[in-house]
Amino acid sequence: MRGNYEVIDEAISGVCYYFMRLPRSLRLLVMTYLVFT
Repeated sequence: MRGNYEVIDEAISGVCYYFMRLPRSLRLLVMTYLVFT
């Protein structure tokens, strides 16, 4: 169970890191898409 949580945590931080590196306009586009779906 513990190892599984570590993998999930790593995946989330990886996604967040990639997301923060995206251009601002693209980030807004993704946020809008997530809100409206």
